[in-house]
Amino acid sequence: MLTPEDATNIYFPHFLSASFTARLIVTFIKHLLFMRGQIPCPFDQIENLLLGTNDQRNRQHRNAKTKKAKELITNFQILSETVMTTFQHIFAYQNYLDSLNLIILFGNTPMNPKEIYCLEFLNVCADSMLDIDAQLEDSGERRLLRSLLGNLNVQDPLHATRLHLLIKTSRKNSPPELIPKQLLKLKFAKINTLFLVCEGNTFSQNDEHDDTKHESSDDDLIWYHFKTTLNGFPAI
Repeated sequence: MLTPEDATNIYFPHFLSASFTARLIVTFIKHLLFMRGQIPCPFDQIENLLLGTNDQRNRQHRNAKTKKAKELITNFQILSETVMTTFQHIFAYQNYLDSLNLIILFGNTPMNPKEIYCLEFLNVCADSMLDIDAQLEDSGERRLLRSLLGNLNVQDPLHATRLHLLIKTSRKNSPPELIPKQLLKLKFAKINTLFLVCEGNTFSQNDEHDDTKHESSDDDLIWYHFKTTLNGFPAI
């Protein structure tokens, strides 16, 4: 059982752009599904399998067996796009955030989770404020996955269930297509929880980005639930 004091910290030698942070979340979810036993093989293998063969008889047989897999792939694409548009929306109202928090839950509902993954991203700024370095971001993505692998090697198996994604942001500029969860209260001490902190370069007082707009006070922040969920399945 983890506590906030046991959080795993990942440091990035560059600023975290909004698009890169969204990409990290999508990548995290993709690999988390396999590592927690929600899909029977790595995500990319499922996509390749669904491309399948052109043989009509095999395709009919496969369609009967892969309905859940197709549904998950479709919903994952929808969720990925919603994450990207949500970040675009959030950073249309501020250029820089000291902290941005998300939660990934495994369970039938957000109010009754079996596992919790708390992600905090420090020093995130709008894409327009940065010259994005693709090589640095690729390296950062691999760093995140190595940390994920190291933390999940000791986890007990998890039966197939549903993945939920939530983000904490301002109610004044609430993201479209997300459901507010004002009364969300999670008892971390009673649930298997991983805390992961991803920290980018800090902005110095003399930095050219220092005059950027920041997020409003904590009292204005609430959790929002992404409508699209991902249902796990044991086999194809």
